[in-house]
Amino acid sequence: MIPLLPFALGLLGGAAAVGLLRNKQTRGGLVSARTRLCEATVSGLAAAERSSARLRERLAPNMEEVAAPESVTPAAPDATVSVAAEAKPPRKRAPRKPGMAEKPAASRTGSRRKAVSGGDQ
Repeated sequence: MIPLLPFALGLLGGAAAVGLLRNKQTRGGLVSARTRLCEATVSGLAAAERSSARLRERLAPNMEEVAAPESVTPAAPDATVSVAAEAKPPRKRAPRKPGMAEKPAASRTGSRRKAVSGGDQ
């Protein structure tokens, strides 16, 4: 009986929704709501465009200074650094020795707990 209850309620709700959609007053309300939503979206987009244009005007002089710095001259390369030193490949690490395995996790955490808690006194 309990599984039939949600089905029956859905059936009644669907029938009520179809009845409301056939009503001219409800249909007119939906059309007006859609129109208001479209107008709100357009006005919001226009406000965002105006705001971004103002921000672009404020930042445009700063961006021109950053893009074309005329007062800054390129630095001369340092004569003390050799070209060969810069071209060296990264150093390779030595492989681990087979006998040098990590300590078990239990022994690491056990000593750490004693050190943090101050030991058992």
